[in-house]
Amino acid sequence: MAAPVNLTASIKAGGPDVTFPASIQVNWTQVHTDAEQVNTAGELLNPASVSSAFVIPGIVTQGTRLRIVARIAYAATVTTSPVVRIFGASEQPNSSGAFPTGTIFHRIDADAFTDTGTTITLAAAASAQNDGATYAYSSVLPVLSGWDMLGAKAVIVLIETAANVSTGTVPLYIGVLN
Repeated sequence: MAAPVNLTASIKAGGPDVTFPASIQVNWTQVHTDAEQVNTAGELLNPASVSSAFVIPGIVTQGTRLRIVARIAYAATVTTSPVVRIFGASEQPNSSGAFPTGTIFHRIDADAFTDTGTTITLAAAASAQNDGATYAYSSVLPVLSGWDMLGAKAVIVLIETAANVSTGTVPLYIGVLN
């Protein structure tokens, strides 16, 4: 493989030919440490009540859309893929991850708050993106442009149906787009 190169946008100053970058670089950030740990039905209806150490709230500092991916051990056997609910919050959590009273949550991955979650299909290394030795990754969801965060100041991912894999944990990562 050749040495990597940096991709940049060409910028022209002034005039009708002004160009600008259409998106920002995605940094994949872990937002759940193990999708094998299911949230309760009550937590799925009241995300502010979540106290799970597995859930890592993500504070939105830049961007308007997001995508999600799961990681499994390269040699893991998948029995069940996780079903997640992705929530946006009107307020940022404090340093302990608790949301202030009055925070409004909305679903990012579905139209209605109580809609069924989104399945993140896990696959064996041979049929998934992988590094050839340590990890395999799910397909990135949604496939193209990402879900609109609808102005969320923070994002949390809760597990409706737990993943079941033979080896290791199943961390979830979010990438924020323009």
